[in-house]
Amino acid sequence: ARAAASATSPPVTGAEPELVVDGAGVTAVVGGTTVGTAAVRPALDEPDACVLSLSVDPAWRRLGIGSRLLSEAVRMAAARDVAELVLTTRADNQAVLPMVLAAGLRGRIRMSGDRLTVRIPLAALHR
Repeated sequence: ARAAASATSPPVTGAEPELVVDGAGVTAVVGGTTVGTAAVRPALDEPDACVLSLSVDPAWRRLGIGSRLLSEAVRMAAARDVAELVLTTRADNQAVLPMVLAAGLRGRIRMSGDRLTVRIPLAALHR
């Protein structure tokens, strides 16, 4: 999970982002401004897995936006019969695990050097 490209002003109380799904991604938008994104792409070395890229503007973090983006990305991947979603971030990123749990998901966690990888199985979500 990395910082969004453009910083925005702090959130307006009660402002609820709209989630816009577009192909392999989802964008959280407030008042026409992007405050978060998630993209799902096939993993190059694992045919049954997809890699998740997710970012939320620092001013909009800790408001549940990451969990909502993650939930939508999981739905998109599950609809494609993907077996597993893989999210890799810095080992010191303390927001990732609470975000995964807040989205009602469970994942296998691996720490390797300065990298944290969370593998979220999607088999139970396939329709």
